[in-house]
Formats: sequence, C-alpha cells, structure tokens
Amino acid sequence: MQGDVGDPGSVERIFSAVDKEFGGKLDILVNNAALFEMGPVTETSLEDFDRLTRVNVRGVFDVTRHAVKRLRDNGRIISIGSIMGQRGMMPGSSIYGMSKAAVAGLTRGWAHDLSPRGITVNCVEPGPINTDMNPDIAENPGADMMKAMTAMKRYGKPEEVAALVVFLARPESQYITGQSIGVDGGMQA
Repeated sequence: MQGDVGDPGSVERIFSAVDKEFGGKLDILVNNAALFEMGPVTETSLEDFDRLTRVNVRGVFDVTRHAVKRLRDNGRIISIGSIMGQRGMMPGSSIYGMSKAAVAGLTRGWAHDLSPRGITVNCVEPGPINTDMNPDIAENPGADMMKAMTAMKRYGKPEEVAALVVFLARPESQYITGQSIGVDGGMQA
C-alpha cells in the first residue's frame, strides 16, 4: 500500500485498503518512510522541522497506532531508524538525528505496551547504505567520509538491512524486543 504517512487522511486510506484486502488482519508492520534533510539550526525553518517530524515521527506513530488495532497476537513491528539517532555524526544533522532518536524511544516504550500480546517491537538502525537517498558515488560529498567512519570502510547494501528486518519478522526472534540494532559496518564500534 502506498501513501503519505505524513498525511493522516492518506494513512486512513491505507488502512481502509488493508481492511478490504486483508480482512483487517496484519502480521508484520515495517515503518520505512522517512525524509532526510540537513541544515544548521540557523537555516532550518519551523516549516522544515514540521515537515521532517510529520513524516519521521508522527507518521511512524500514526501508522503504528492504526496497525496495532489490526496486528495479530505475536505480530511484529519493525521501524527503520538510523544510527544518526544514536550519534551526532556531522554538522546539520540535528533534526534528522532527533527524529530517528524519537523512533528508537517509541520502540522501547511500545515494547512494554505490546508485550502482553506477544508483539515484538524493534528498530533497525542503518549506517551508510547505498540507496537513492545516500548513494555511494563520487558526486555525494559525504560518501568518502562516511565510509572512512566505518570499521569495514565501505557502504552497506540494502539487502544487508533487509536481512535483519526479515530475521526480526521471523518466529525465531520472539525474545528480541525494544531493541535498536545497528547495521552500520562498525560505525558505532
């Protein structure tokens, strides 16, 4: 289902489609929508702040609250955060980092809220991953710096992040909840 998680009406439409298509039952939710904007606090407007937090924080909250009503017992919630929520890595990253720290905080709280139903809640925190948002190309001025900050001296691949998401969705991960797990090539080592 596609939609704008920063728009409550769009979220309502997504879940109406879920109800129609899947009978209102879900097993797994992956929160993966995000905006990435950089800029110093002196050049960041309230509109910029609101737009980023509307998608990165409120969107995660809104989608999750709708999904929880439909999640089966022993379901899974997996949110994609960022290691920037744990570590200020560069100038201009404060608002993005704050939004991802909020996702990690929601994860920890929801783990307690939803554990009586056996629902696990975890946050996957990628480091530099070769995506359209952060490509590993010479034209990306931060690419070499980010690679140098990792123990493995390379960008990660989307499938390396996906592998952790798949594991956290599997029954074997039922005792892992409330965790923020880095996929960062040792950037936080």
